[in-house]
Amino acid sequence: MITQSAIRMGRRRVTAEDSMTLAELRAALGMVREVSRGLQSDLDGADMNAFAHYGVDLLEETAGRVLGVLPSRELALAEPEEDPRRAEIADQVEALLLRRGEARAAKDWPQADAIRDELVELGVVVTDTASGPEWSLS
Repeated sequence: MITQSAIRMGRRRVTAEDSMTLAELRAALGMVREVSRGLQSDLDGADMNAFAHYGVDLLEETAGRVLGVLPSRELALAEPEEDPRRAEIADQVEALLLRRGEARAAKDWPQADAIRDELVELGVVVTDTASGPEWSLS
C-alpha cells in the first residue's frame, strides 16, 4: 500500500513544477486508504471480489493518470510485439522441427540430434510437450 510517509520518503518531492497538484496527490492517497479499508472489511466472497476489482480499476486509473507510475490500460493490455528475429527464422525452424519429428518417429536418433544441433546454432530452444514441440529464442 502507498502511504503518505512512503511518498514523503520518495526520491523526489512534489513541487509546483510537477504536473500533479497536491490536491490530486491527496485524493489519490485517500483512495488508497479507502480501498485498503474496504479490503480489510467483513465483505462476503462475491462482494469482496467485486470490491477488489473496483479498487484495482480505481487505483490503476489513479496511479496512471495522477501519479504517472503505470502505463495506460491500452498499453498494458497490448499484445507483446513479436521478436523480428523469430519471424525471420520461423519457417526454417518449423521445417527443421518437422524433419526432427520424422527422424524421432523413425528412431533415427543421430539425425534427430543433428537437427537439434542446427536449431541450437540458430539460437532456438526446443521444448518437447505432449502436444508437440514448442520453440523459443535463447
